[in-house]
Amino acid sequence: MKSRFCNYIEQNRLFAREDTILVGVSGGIDSIVLLHLLKECGFHPTVAHCNFCLRGNESDGDENFVAQIAKEWSLPFYSIRFDTMRYAEEQNLSIQMAARKLRYEWFEQLTEIYGYSKIAIAHNNDDTIETFFINLLRGTGLKGLAGIPVNNGRIVRPLLFASRREIEKYAAEHGLTHREDSTNAQTKYLRNKIRHKIVPLFRAISPRFDTTMQENILRMGQTFELVQSLSGELWKKYVRQEHETEIFPLRVVFDYTPASYLLYEIIRRYGFDYSTTEEIMSAYVSGHNGAQFFSSSRRIVLDRGNLLITAIPSRSELSEAETLRLGEQVTFRDVNYFCIQTDVIPTFSDYHATTACFDAEKLIFPLKIRLWKPGDRFYPLGMEKSKKISDYLTDSKMALPQKERQQVVLSGNDIIWLTGLRIDNRYKITEQTQKVIKISIL
Repeated sequence: MKSRFCNYIEQNRLFAREDTILVGVSGGIDSIVLLHLLKECGFHPTVAHCNFCLRGNESDGDENFVAQIAKEWSLPFYSIRFDTMRYAEEQNLSIQMAARKLRYEWFEQLTEIYGYSKIAIAHNNDDTIETFFINLLRGTGLKGLAGIPVNNGRIVRPLLFASRREIEKYAAEHGLTHREDSTNAQTKYLRNKIRHKIVPLFRAISPRFDTTMQENILRMGQTFELVQSLSGELWKKYVRQEHETEIFPLRVVFDYTPASYLLYEIIRRYGFDYSTTEEIMSAYVSGHNGAQFFSSSRRIVLDRGNLLITAIPSRSELSEAETLRLGEQVTFRDVNYFCIQTDVIPTFSDYHATTACFDAEKLIFPLKIRLWKPGDRFYPLGMEKSKKISDYLTDSKMALPQKERQQVVLSGNDIIWLTGLRIDNRYKITEQTQKVIKISIL
């Protein structure tokens, strides 16, 4: 076991001899064996114990036990107590997820403060098999079937190669004592149901069950890495950035089969699930241009065969505004405006997308700049009737994210310029114009 442990660390390049290692030690058999192996192999472990205060005196007993082990083995020791129940309620999390979040956040804090190289966790091969079945039952992609990663940033799992039986045997051979969490025997939790009821049935059917599952999970992991590599290459090659929008051509994934799964692996980085991926593909095939799809943090707009990926727009943005005065330069949402007055009547060549000219006598200062809002109307140059700005932008075949960034300039309550596109007909230069207001975007 000791030689396999050292070889596993070396083969997976988990850490070097000189590295300082923070070890999560609950007091259970897995973490005690991990700590003992690290010490026996000449590494430099530090003990970190979380008391989640969920089992009363039993939790306190675990903390005291781990503190005593650290003292006997002359190892540095940290411990912390959490009000896990309250935290779970405040964050709307299950008890298990709350404990996990608290645990890893504290480990990261210790690592940052004291400069530990790695955080070692005592997951074993049985944990990997159980996680496989948990994810299979809940529904998952390749990532969920690839098991628990041996190396995930600073977090390493040096015991993943070992079964629980091997760990128990090692503990008995070396006279290692440990604490048993009473909740591990309760089958009200999904993991425990799989551990105590499902896995034993498979082992009874196939004596090679553990080995076979280890091989299956390894192949799943390799397949996941292959798909990840392909999806990453496609993203890097074809995505382009415009302002705050990432644009990805959907046609790219149709060179591969199945295209929908490849798309899922590309966009799940933003929290999109597989069912949403299927909806995107269906909308694309049906020609539903402008369809929108949401994850917790991102929005995808299907626009003429492209996926336009943006942050979810904030309603508060519509209330933002900037004041524009004569002779001043102001910036509104990364667009620079400059306003002057002149006696020179512009010629046709003076008109372009970055400059707008108005009859000075018709304007009321200061002017105002903001994003357009639903219901906004103006009189497009050359038209005697008003038009909704939403309709004007739609007729211009403007993509939704670009529409949402579209700005307007107002005099009083009237929109005088749809910035960069068209001025209002009521404020245009005429033969009677004597002074001109010229607004430029820089």
